[in-house]
Amino acid sequence: METRRKEAAEAMAAGAKHEKTTLTKWKPDWESALAEYERAGTCFKGLKDHASAGTAFAKAANAAYKCEILAAAGKHYESAAQMHRDAKDLSAAADMYDRSAACYFEDGSVDRGADVLVKGARVIEDADAERATSFIERAVQAWKEDDTKPIEFSVETYKAAVSFHLRARRLREAIDVLEELLEAHAALRQPTGAAKCALSIVVARLHADDYMGAHTWLGALEADLSRAEIARQEEVATARELLDAFASQSDETLAAVVGKRVFIYLDAQALKLARELTLQAAAVPVEHVGPRGRNAAPTVALESFGASSLPLPPPPPLPGDDDDDDDEGGAGTAARPALAAAAAAATPAPRPAPQLGDFGEVVEEFTDDLT
Repeated sequence: METRRKEAAEAMAAGAKHEKTTLTKWKPDWESALAEYERAGTCFKGLKDHASAGTAFAKAANAAYKCEILAAAGKHYESAAQMHRDAKDLSAAADMYDRSAACYFEDGSVDRGADVLVKGARVIEDADAERATSFIERAVQAWKEDDTKPIEFSVETYKAAVSFHLRARRLREAIDVLEELLEAHAALRQPTGAAKCALSIVVARLHADDYMGAHTWLGALEADLSRAEIARQEEVATARELLDAFASQSDETLAAVVGKRVFIYLDAQALKLARELTLQAAAVPVEHVGPRGRNAAPTVALESFGASSLPLPPPPPLPGDDDDDDDEGGAGTAARPALAAAAAAATPAPRPAPQLGDFGEVVEEFTDDLT
């Protein structure tokens, strides 16, 4: 072990010597320095001296960058980040992840740069949430701006970003990334993946107290003919049932919907949010409460006249309040039981509904009155 440590120290000293200039050496020998720092980093890593290994790999990354070997620079900065992580120096680890991603992006490797930022965000999430969030946002933005890599490479970054934001309850940010992920699945002709995003979006919007936003967004998806295959998926149907459960204001209905097996195939954080949903999570406008709203037309039962229950039209004005009825001794009013009964059922009248006698007599009197 002591021999290994001595070798590491000698390699570090040799690397530093190659960086210097003299009267006869006008430029640093970065290639030789790179080799020495790599050797030192490997020795320190074997000794489990994580802090020293992190320093050595960072120097190797700098030497590689000076040699314009950007991929190697990114790789060594990432190794340095891992060593500082193991040494519990999360601030230094974050710096190394940041530099690694910058090297990969400069080299045109959007996928590797985004992957490093996601790894860094996971490492420092609890220690520095603000910086972790910036890492995730940069990773997502890199894919939004890139038009050189196949779109399927972006899917894992988007998924990691969704989990990150949902875990921190940054619901609006999660919804934005879910919409990007849905578009990626749609472009790749993966309707099931897109439908999972749709269900997760509805869950997140309800948790954000945005019932109308969820209702409008899902309605637009269902009405979009270009998304018909997505709209036919079980996840989208379940999203609609979820909104209906909120409209019904039934705890039992909501529990039945969120207990469906389809939810277990969502992101773990989206599943957790779904299981936590209650009717108090999102306010439902009164016009959306209940099946088909509260404006159904009233009905009146006409079984006694041989008809089924039908929607009741506005009742016509009742004739018979003129002098002719007085001349007939009130027979005109008594001769119109059907109209009077219907009016009484629809809007309470101050006078009681007339009593019906024998049906044949009523029809005869009604006919006489009309003639």
